[in-house]
Amino acid sequence: MALAKVRYRDGEEYLDVVGHGKILMTDAGLVANREVLEPAGLTSLRRALERHQYAWGYGSDRVHLTEEPEGEIDDESQLGEIGFVFEDEQLLAQAFVPAFGPRPEDRTIRSLASPALERQRMQIAKVNVYEEKWGWAIWLTLQLPIARRSVRDAIRATELVSDAVQGAYVEEFDRGTAARVIRARHPELLVKSFESVWLEAKSSPYRLTEKDEQYELAKDVAGFANASGGLILIGAKTKRRPEGDQITAVNGCVLSQAIPAAMRSTLRRWVYPRIDDLQIDQIVLSGDDRGVVLIEVPAQEETRKPFLVAGARAGRTSQLGFTYAVREGEGVEAPRIEVVHQLIRVGIAVLSGSGQIPNSD
Repeated sequence: MALAKVRYRDGEEYLDVVGHGKILMTDAGLVANREVLEPAGLTSLRRALERHQYAWGYGSDRVHLTEEPEGEIDDESQLGEIGFVFEDEQLLAQAFVPAFGPRPEDRTIRSLASPALERQRMQIAKVNVYEEKWGWAIWLTLQLPIARRSVRDAIRATELVSDAVQGAYVEEFDRGTAARVIRARHPELLVKSFESVWLEAKSSPYRLTEKDEQYELAKDVAGFANASGGLILIGAKTKRRPEGDQITAVNGCVLSQAIPAAMRSTLRRWVYPRIDDLQIDQIVLSGDDRGVVLIEVPAQEETRKPFLVAGARAGRTSQLGFTYAVREGEGVEAPRIEVVHQLIRVGIAVLSGSGQIPNSD
């Protein structure tokens, strides 16, 4: 698709995205409907802003996006979280990221953004953090490649960067944002989080040379698989509070004692059926073989449940029988015996083709 041109006509305050609409001047700066601006070429936008800035004597020109139609844009228009600025002869992207909790540190913000920046061939030009009544306002100013790229391309790339940062500063983590933070090498941001229906923390690795620990790993993972998925973070200390077990520190563990291949092999032997899309990652935190291990159990298809653990435990682990474990709250529970019995009866009815559930009396 051809890139739309942006033109500035002498004496006018607005810019024209040829064939699409206008970028209008308001008290907040230049504002355009997002759909109007998205087709514009970045190189053409930069040139038009340069002429506009020279004509009006501004130190910098900001272009804000809005979802409002062009005919309704005014000084009170609701502005989006992503925009552009022409400054020092460069066209830069800007992103607003709301943050909650302790004051975000510049070094942490840059580290969180780094993987997305590398993929998008972008760099951080500036990080500004302002305190607000509700929390913190992070403003990222980003250098971006503009040749043969559209505003739409730049918006998508900037959204990926801002999402990577915002995930670390939500009011409350969910499974997805917690996993992203851990993989970005900032598991310490989970300190003060409580274990939950989707989060389990362990201070040290499973000792897979011991049968009891093999069973424990299988039970923990199967419990999440039988629920709605979850995370096991190895290398995080917890302390019992009235509200539950709370993560108090992330000191890491010895990574050579927590090998993903060994854990996968154990789970293949102990859990049936196989858990789909299971991820086990080592995240290095220092150069001396220390870091954390993240086991991520995605939500599984209901038709594949229950996931059963070979063996049972009553004082010691026996491979006779099986365990049906489900994550409940911050722990693993076994369904009541009548629930298991009902499942077996339904299965017998299906396999027999009768469609009738046999009498349990």
